[in-house]
Amino acid sequence: MDWIGIGNMIAIAGAAASGALLAAEKRFDVVGAIFLAVAVGLGGGTLVDLLIGATPVRWLTNPYALPIAAFTGGVVFYTAGYVAKITRALDWLDAFSLALFTAAGLNYVLQHIQNPLSAGMLAILGACGGGMIRDVLASRPPMVFSGELYVTAVAAGVYVYFIVAVADLPAIVPFAICAGVTLALRAAAMLFRLRLSQPPALNAPSDADDRRPN
Repeated sequence: MDWIGIGNMIAIAGAAASGALLAAEKRFDVVGAIFLAVAVGLGGGTLVDLLIGATPVRWLTNPYALPIAAFTGGVVFYTAGYVAKITRALDWLDAFSLALFTAAGLNYVLQHIQNPLSAGMLAILGACGGGMIRDVLASRPPMVFSGELYVTAVAAGVYVYFIVAVADLPAIVPFAICAGVTLALRAAAMLFRLRLSQPPALNAPSDADDRRPN
């Protein structure tokens, strides 16, 4: 397994851990927690494989991906009481896996798609897909729609990757810079509460409505 594959396995473990921790918070049973962990860890990559026609999808032929996701999910579920003591543990696990998925996913997609715009969009989908699946299955609003610097962080990492790749440096350099930029932006958003602007509620009552007698 090369270093890109190792980075992808670490990302799968981090994403699976975030799914299991959320499952514990939602009081899922252990089967539900492992299911959610596997869905989060493998979901984004599965979407990308299906879209580019790479079948069977990677985790069906990789002997490590599914066991890593399931094992990590089980361990985190049973140690959730300790993991949850780390401030914003779920968000940090998600941020680290997001950064690695962005870099590893883009490297993988570029082996199949040469168009930079298409490859970038697929990398963004793959990096964010697991988190969207996690949030939907756990019945909470997906981060990508909540004003968080989430897709934006991934898109920035992808953009910087293409800029650095022009210099014809060793492949690990754009990989590391892409992951670093994505993580830095996501971490900054978390630490300094940076958010994208959102419109006011369309059905919000006006001041006149508030003053209207009942």
